[in-house]
Amino acid sequence: MKKLVLAFCCSLLAASASACPNLGGRYTLRGEDGFASYTVRQNGCDRVEIDRKNNYLGKISAEPTHVFIPDGKAHGKGIPISRWVGDRLQIGQESAHIYYSLDSSGNLHMSDGRTYPQCKGPCDDIAKREQ
Repeated sequence: MKKLVLAFCCSLLAASASACPNLGGRYTLRGEDGFASYTVRQNGCDRVEIDRKNNYLGKISAEPTHVFIPDGKAHGKGIPISRWVGDRLQIGQESAHIYYSLDSSGNLHMSDGRTYPQCKGPCDDIAKREQ
């Protein structure tokens, strides 16, 4: 019986360790002279795609879709190394990276993970979830 309970507990730990948050949705980041719209599509923990459209002073421009395969490995030219770190998606190498995560309201946080005096902590950009 102890072996069965131990095996069950280990499987729960393994399942929770491999879980990742669902970042999928539509978000808006407002600035002084415009806004940026983000669309995030996610296929489980294996693939995240992010589209961004900028509206600066009424001029709309779209960036190419960014594709991330968060397994910590290189996947060719143009696809940065990415991985899940806890409940955050880390894009780029340790020395120059950005994190994507969600807060309890479902808003998308983008941060380099560093602490800044002017923010009294991390300076996150926060894109509000669209309903």
